[in-house]
Amino acid sequence: MITVRTELESIVQQVRAHEWVPDLFDRCRTLLGYADVFNILRRKLSPEEYERFDLAYCNYIRPEKRELNEYLTEERKVREWKEKKRALLLKKRRLLSGM
Repeated sequence: MITVRTELESIVQQVRAHEWVPDLFDRCRTLLGYADVFNILRRKLSPEEYERFDLAYCNYIRPEKRELNEYLTEERKVREWKEKKRALLLKKRRLLSGM
């Protein structure tokens, strides 16, 4: 008999190996009633790895929203880059004004 813990460990290993097949997504969906699969994956994977898996999962569950998901992901990346760039410019100004 497979326990929730062993199934979660199996899912984490399969996600880390980038074996993102429909069976994996279905197993994640089945476990949602027993464990918070996505928070567990978020803790175990790097942010980039988790983001790629999450996008693949969303595209599998809602294929009609694939373009929207990809657009939103790209927009978020652009926004994050702009925020990072703004913070770096502020830091540079502070350093230059302190000289």
